[in-house]
Amino acid sequence: DKNIGIKMPDSVPPTISKSFSALLPAFIIAFLFCIVRYLFTLTTYGSANQFIYSMLQKPLTGLGASPFTFVLFIILCSLLWFFGLHGSNIVGPVLDTLYSPALQANSEAILIHNTEPIHAITRNIIDIYGMHGGSGSTLGLVIALMIFSKRQEHKELTKLVLAPSVFQINEPVIYGLPIVLDPIFCIPFILVPTISVFVGWFFTAIVPIAGYVYIAQPWVTPPVISAFVATGGSIGATVIAACTFIFSIIAYAPFVMLANKQRVEEQ
Repeated sequence: DKNIGIKMPDSVPPTISKSFSALLPAFIIAFLFCIVRYLFTLTTYGSANQFIYSMLQKPLTGLGASPFTFVLFIILCSLLWFFGLHGSNIVGPVLDTLYSPALQANSEAILIHNTEPIHAITRNIIDIYGMHGGSGSTLGLVIALMIFSKRQEHKELTKLVLAPSVFQINEPVIYGLPIVLDPIFCIPFILVPTISVFVGWFFTAIVPIAGYVYIAQPWVTPPVISAFVATGGSIGATVIAACTFIFSIIAYAPFVMLANKQRVEEQ
């Protein structure tokens, strides 16, 4: 507003002049945050990062240790998808804040300290047990459509979406079927990942069959294989993931049949 900045001669091209105009506020901001950084060194926290961790992240991580908190986030993610919003991207930053420290702590316990991990819930437990093919475990839906659907448009859709679904890409299913605003498929879309993740947690923390998750596997890792990778080769976790995958197919099957019946009634 005050036109304060570094002025360049008229012979200098406008593009270069504009780049110089940002230097003064950049220096001011850098100077101010150097002061802030120095002030934090005078406190017991030592740094701004440690202050944020102590005041926010640590209490939130304690809150997130409950499986019911995690389940609520899964339900919220699925509900957002139902209304056409990218639930994973919206809920993801919250999950990262709450549960990535738990994954890091497990990694340090096993890989550095050679001790037992303590966190049964980590950021990617939802990926390996409750997102076979993406949000809602829709790879199970795709396979259920291939087996049980009598609708030609469903058969054609599965040919297009099967390969992406194997690698956790399911937007073509969500918007192509669609699941968005569909009162039939939204029910298993919400319930299947919720139940699957709870089962994964149960057989990790309560009945310790599955190994603890301590590796951040790439999100495109195919189902079941992702459990093997994320747990460092735990056969128990791989079997549990395979069971939740089979459960997703079985759970979606009645709703596929209901969609068949609805189609007949419309005709």
